[in-house]
Amino acid sequence: MCIRDRSNNATTDPNDQVIGIDFSGGMASVVTQLNTALGGANLTFSNPSGSVLRVLDDGAAGLSNVDAASVTATMTSLTSGNAELPFFTDGGQLSTGAMTAGGSQMTGFASRITVNSTLLGDPTRTVIFSTSPQTPSGDTTRPDFLYDKLVNGQYYYSPTSGIGTNATPFNGTIASSQMLTINGTVAGTGTIGNTNVNAGGTIAPGNGGIGTLSVQGNLAMVAGSRFAAQIDGTGASDRITVTGALMKVLEMMRKTGSR
Repeated sequence: MCIRDRSNNATTDPNDQVIGIDFSGGMASVVTQLNTALGGANLTFSNPSGSVLRVLDDGAAGLSNVDAASVTATMTSLTSGNAELPFFTDGGQLSTGAMTAGGSQMTGFASRITVNSTLLGDPTRTVIFSTSPQTPSGDTTRPDFLYDKLVNGQYYYSPTSGIGTNATPFNGTIASSQMLTINGTVAGTGTIGNTNVNAGGTIAPGNGGIGTLSVQGNLAMVAGSRFAAQIDGTGASDRITVTGALMKVLEMMRKTGSR
């Protein structure tokens, strides 16, 4: 369960406080755990019937207010009739976000993530999401869903990924999180993503003539890195344009008519 607060070290979102609840003892136990953990926050939890969990604030302004609630269910079937699917597994188990004895699934992806073996055995399930009724031929519901999540889905990234900090983690799409690390020389024109130039590395816009290299994202140039720019007789020069932040401690290499 995720409760908004300022203290947190269990997720990458600095605005989250995570409270672990054991559901194995049934709803009565869940209600007791929640009231114990959050009763002091002027919230009251109850179980009016079945599997219904009700949460009420104190009704007073300026204390605790329940503005919204949401539930995320772990998808277990490739043909549930829903576009969502268990695409990856973590250590052979469904990815739930749970903290387990085998390690935190929040960071476990880096070493344990694999594509669901059932999906590898039947890749048609990347399109077919229902068998009763059968997904119509040519239906793009699931491919469209997957593409949207890959291109537009917003995520918080742990600082261990190499971008952002604990206080201000990077939040963006998968594409915007990708980092180009330069240890040698990268030269030319066009567009690249987030870029980190290490000591001894050189970034050189242009391609045999004056040109511009565009960085869609952040550019970090550490001590010992180089920016090699060509300047012609008219004063025109190579350029780097950066849409994000520019962090630089670099050595400039400027020679008239050459890099």
